[in-house]
Amino acid sequence: MTVCIASRPSKRIGSVRSYGTGFSGESQALDKKFEALWEHESETISLGWKRALKDRLWDTFDRCSAEGWDGADAESISLEACQGAEKFIDLLPDEIIAPEVIAEADGQIALDWQKSRDCILSIGFEGANINFAGYFGETRRVRGKEVIDDEIPEAISSILKAHFSAA
Repeated sequence: MTVCIASRPSKRIGSVRSYGTGFSGESQALDKKFEALWEHESETISLGWKRALKDRLWDTFDRCSAEGWDGADAESISLEACQGAEKFIDLLPDEIIAPEVIAEADGQIALDWQKSRDCILSIGFEGANINFAGYFGETRRVRGKEVIDDEIPEAISSILKAHFSAA
């Protein structure tokens, strides 16, 4: 008889310790919950808003991933759009204020910042492609299309830093 034992290092939150995944469905569900708690416990406080924002993003996806989610003829929000938005959230500087998550009837998901009636930025995601539009008073309006790589495109980064910094 051959025995194979798989293990991973234990993790501890307060006085509770996890030693790895069991075999039953309940055990695996508990392990996933513990993993999420451990991840949350390990985050710095400043990253908490990004976690909360990603939770809102995926909650929006769950609510709007079927055709007609708006009670009319809205297209479903695609998994790729949410993955692109999540990647963008990970790239956001910590000092930026958190945006709102908006599902759009055309199947995009958007991150919207509004500091005042005259200071608005909306970024819509279609996978790795992003469409953005901003209004900064009567004299400055911007719009464009970019691709998400390993950093936020400069056109968007400069707007975020100039208008939506928490400091």
